[in-house]
Amino acid sequence: ALRSSSPPDAARGVRKMQIVVAGEDSLGAATDPSISPDGTQIAYHCGGFVWIRNFDDLVPRRIAEATPEVSPFWSPDGAFLGFATIGRVWKVSAAGGEPTPICDAPHNFGGGGGASWGTDGKVVFTSGSGGIHEVAASGGDARELLPIDPTLEQDFHTPVALPDGKGVLAVQHRLRFGPDTILLIVGSERRDVLTLEGQNINSLAYSTTGHILYSRLPDNPGLWALPFSVESLAVTGEPFLVAPQSRAG
Repeated sequence: ALRSSSPPDAARGVRKMQIVVAGEDSLGAATDPSISPDGTQIAYHCGGFVWIRNFDDLVPRRIAEATPEVSPFWSPDGAFLGFATIGRVWKVSAAGGEPTPICDAPHNFGGGGGASWGTDGKVVFTSGSGGIHEVAASGGDARELLPIDPTLEQDFHTPVALPDGKGVLAVQHRLRFGPDTILLIVGSERRDVLTLEGQNINSLAYSTTGHILYSRLPDNPGLWALPFSVESLAVTGEPFLVAPQSRAG
């Protein structure tokens, strides 16, 4: 499951690759791969660290210790990579250097945690056990963008910042139903985008082709696409299966 914040460039063509990590047998498997917006680098977790590898280089660079509950996330220009440790969100130059803290998180990150770096210069994140938070990518104090409603949900998962600050997508973990709903948050307003009763939506992404990408199981498991207009903030078609037994994110 490769994550990218921009559509593939036809001039670059399609690449098929296998990530080989030096010492992977002792470090563990590479997980949570995330492709840079220009398609030249990939970030991933392995052995308790976050790594970056340029596709023109066989040797990856170990960046810093990181928690696997939050997938690495790129700045829109690909100049920085975001990642998380227990209770803190960080950024680091993709060219190398010392990581810089963005903010402290109100809760330790757990399953369902995630973060996304928007084109408006804001980072949105969830810990997997509370509401959705927002902070300036330059650093500062996080503010709660959307608190949980204890009558409706347990928490939110994997937030995704839409282009130009037009809103945030997130998976709602509904009480008694599980993570089966995609929400759109615009300011303080929330809207249901899609509910799949009896299913689990376990990852989420937005493609500038005009689709919300998500994974579902147990029925018809795989990567699905939902046509969606950022201009009207509305669904424009029926969801369709893109790749069986695959996932977004």
